[in-house]
Amino acid sequence: MGHSYGLEEAHDAEPLSPELWRQNEDYLYGVDLYNFAYWWEAHEAWEGLWHQAEDTYRLFLQGLIQVSASLIKYHMRMLRPLRTLSTAGRDKLRQVVAECEDTDGNYMGLNLPDFLNTADAFFAPFFAATVTETTYHQDSVKPLILLKD
Repeated sequence: MGHSYGLEEAHDAEPLSPELWRQNEDYLYGVDLYNFAYWWEAHEAWEGLWHQAEDTYRLFLQGLIQVSASLIKYHMRMLRPLRTLSTAGRDKLRQVVAECEDTDGNYMGLNLPDFLNTADAFFAPFFAATVTETTYHQDSVKPLILLKD
C-alpha cells in the first residue's frame, strides 16, 4: 500500500478537456507520482479522471493506469500480470496514437511514440521464454512520462 492508501481524493466536478492538460492538477500530480515510482498513487490520481473521461481521453488514461499497474507488478515480481497489464496499457496508448495522427503522437504533453519505444524496450525481456531474477535487475530505463509543450 502506498503513502496515500485509503485517502479520498477530491476531483473537480467538471472535468478539464485534454487540451487543458497544463491546468489539470490531478493529471500532473499523477505524472509526478508515476515518475517518482509511486505507481499505485499515480494510478489512483488518474483513476478519478478516467471515471469522468470519454473517448480518446479515457483510453489514454486507462493506458497510463495499466502501464503504471504493470510497474507495480514488476516491483512485486509478478510476471503474468506484468505481461498482461503492460501489453493492454501499451496497446491502448498505440490506439491513442492512431486516433491522433495529426498530432505526431503527442497527447496531453506526452510524446507517445517515444514513451512507447522506451516502454517496449523495458518490458521486452519479460516476454522471453525464460525470465529469472537477473531479468529484474536489468539496467534498462523505466519509461518516464516526459511532458513537453
